[in-house]
Amino acid sequence: MIHVFWGDERHVPPDHPDSNFGMTHAALLGRVGVPNDNVHAIPTVGLSPQAAAAAYETTLRDFYGRDRIAAARPLFDITLLGIGADGHTASLFPGHPALDERDHWSLAVLGAKAEARITLTYSALDSSRHVAFLVSGAEKHDGSQPAAVRELKLPHQFVELHHSPSPPLPARSATATSESAAAAESSKTTAATTKTSKAPSPASPTSAAAPSASAAETADGDRETADTS
Repeated sequence: MIHVFWGDERHVPPDHPDSNFGMTHAALLGRVGVPNDNVHAIPTVGLSPQAAAAAYETTLRDFYGRDRIAAARPLFDITLLGIGADGHTASLFPGHPALDERDHWSLAVLGAKAEARITLTYSALDSSRHVAFLVSGAEKHDGSQPAAVRELKLPHQFVELHHSPSPPLPARSATATSESAAAAESSKTTAATTKTSKAPSPASPTSAAAPSASAAETADGDRETADTS
């Protein structure tokens, strides 16, 4: 069974136009039969960005069933990410302290954009059997960037798979999707990251827009079309 998580989210209500959850629900989850209990949105209502990040990290750890990620047992099976024009992925922005975080699986991101965000860190994003980037927009093509920018190591370039090859776990899988990836595909059905875990399925966070939530990583942080990056 597939479970859906988000790679990042803006600190706005789930029915807000800028919500990654809202976008993913409209473009994908509202059109397919994923049970509500298998959709795990990042909670944003009634919580500070820091509290929301901590709550989501607890959701991930409970689902995974342990506090440390084992190399032989990735957190996700499939992760779909996007890339912003500045090279950010999820809500990991160039020069932000979140890039150096290795202990936490989820963090609040303040100051990178006008609105606060919650993002998965490399610790979580790197623990995936497969990672794919979905990118749209001519402004994201390397040739359109100044030479100084093209020579930088940008956030999306640091996503690496750190796990030992192993057969998929039979229990169930979790899917993580990304805002930009989903936004770029607003007319299609996209799945982001899938992961298998033996932990019991925790209740999905309450969301005003819908009872389901997905671990979608806003592939494009700022939401291009739906402004995912």
